[in-house]
Amino acid sequence: MRRILEFFKSNRGATAIEYVLICTLLSVALVGGYKKVGQGYTKIYDKLNKDLP
Repeated sequence: MRRILEFFKSNRGATAIEYVLICTLLSVALVGGYKKVGQGYTKIYDKLNKDLP
């Protein structure tokens, strides 16, 4: 119980949570960007596949 109270009193826990939130936001942005780029590549490959005999 003492360790839990010390954890909540220290700033280390808050800093760790902030880093987790930043990493989560970056991950969401990267996944969204990759998805958008991937859709663009899919369109290019579909057009190439359609145009080639």
